[in-house]
Amino acid sequence: MDGHAPLSSLIVDLFAGGGGTSAGIERALGRPPHLAVNHDAAALAVHAVNHPTTKHLNANVWRVVPRDACGDASVLATLLLRCTSLADEVS
Repeated sequence: MDGHAPLSSLIVDLFAGGGGTSAGIERALGRPPHLAVNHDAAALAVHAVNHPTTKHLNANVWRVVPRDACGDASVLATLLLRCTSLADEVS
């Protein structure tokens, strides 16, 4: 394995924020995320500047239907650094 995600899989960054995790994903896998999801429009606007080729979805990650967002593609998703404003919805 060469360290790169299969080209047939979509890379999705949930809780995308300003794009730090997405930058790490791109360095590690050699390509940017296909989709970034975040409930905060301002954070997602920063992400869009940092990752202009990524599709951006301004939504609560717990309410995104994966098949609607990604179709039938296989997905590598990251859920790092959980947003504290959404923590109560999980507890």
